[in-house]
Parts: sequence; C-alpha cells; structure tokens
Amino acid sequence: MCMNKKSALGYLLLSYGPRHNGPAETKPAAQSQVRRISAFLGPEYEITWVSDYARQVGSLDDLPGLKRVLVELQRSGSRAAIAIDELRRVFRRVPDEHALNLLNELLVFGDHILDVSYGRRLSDIPASSQEYIAVTTARKETLHRLERSVTAGEKLNRNTKKATQVSARAKAKRADRTARLLDDLRKELANSNSTPSLSELARVANERGLRTATGKAWTGSTVGRMLRRLE
Repeated sequence: MCMNKKSALGYLLLSYGPRHNGPAETKPAAQSQVRRISAFLGPEYEITWVSDYARQVGSLDDLPGLKRVLVELQRSGSRAAIAIDELRRVFRRVPDEHALNLLNELLVFGDHILDVSYGRRLSDIPASSQEYIAVTTARKETLHRLERSVTAGEKLNRNTKKATQVSARAKAKRADRTARLLDDLRKELANSNSTPSLSELARVANERGLRTATGKAWTGSTVGRMLRRLE
C-alpha cells in the first residue's frame, strides 16, 4: 500500500561551477544541501525544489527563485515555509555593506523561511541570532580572507627577515676579513717605520688596490672605523 506523502518546499543555492541546466537537485554541488533538507523533513515529505545560481548576492532580487516562492506564499496566506539548509549559505555571498539590508528583506517573509540548521522559521529566531547569521558570517568571510593575506604576508616577512639576516652575516664576514687585511698592512708598515697614521695606512691601501665594501678609496676615518672591528 502506497502512503500519500506530504508536500514541502526546499531551496538550493548554487554559487560555483557552470550555471546549472535541468533540475538543481541532481547537481553534485547541491547534494549536501539536498541531504540536509531531506533528512530534516523526513521521508514522509515529497519535496519540490526551488533553486538559484548566484556568485554574489546584493538583494533578494538576485535570488529570483526564492523571491518568487516567498511572494506566492505570502500572498496565498499559507503557513507553509520553504526549507533552506542554512541561511548562512546565502549570506556568505553577500558583501558586508548589503548584509543587513538583505536580512530586512528576508524578515518580511520570516514566517515562510525555515532555517534547517536552527530548526526554526526565520521569524522565530532571536534577533541577536539573526544578526549573527547575516553580519557575523559576512565579516567572518572577510576576516578569513584577511587572515590568509596576513599569513602570506607574515611568511614573506619571515623569508625577507631571514634573507636580511643571512646578508648581514655575509657582510660582517667580509668586513672582518677586510679589517684583518688592514691590520696586517699596519703591522707591515710598522716593521719598516714607526706606527703609521691612519691617513698613511689609507694611502698605502689605496695604492695596493684595496677598496671599501662600496668600492670607494680609503680615507683615514674609514680605515679607523674598520680597524675598530678588531678591538
């Protein structure tokens, strides 16, 4: 004996992949929504599926399938509601600046929207939770993108810092080597004369082709700074 099933409405929102042709409930991208709504309503319901495809939502006009059904239900005076697996799914596609406006549009039809994740009609969900669904979700998506950007930036900064440290160590080694060369030259000149002045040491270093790290000729002051590395 075949039991007569009750009628119900289910809403599917597709937001990625090619625009669907044919029944949305057969598309792979919709299967998680189909399962949640079907499990919530139970096998005794025959579900008529309504769907929209939207990558970004600014208002209810961007969801023509949902809007059409909501208007029809309200006009008919019916107490029926269309089941959505979670309203957060819709608001993930809403820019922050439009989130509250869309929430207000949906609240006009609050008696006819059933959020499966809450197990309640939108009109029965507390106002604080309504705002959490709309605004916090949108902000979370923005924060997640920002966090990913910051993480990438931090990784870049770490790599840059590491490269800077390696470069600094290499420069320090070259400077120490140059300082030892100048010290050897000072000792050489001291063996033949009295202790040479810094200017004399700079003159001889330049004559022998020794240059600073930037390729410039030595002066008494730059020789003095370099030799202080050995102190």
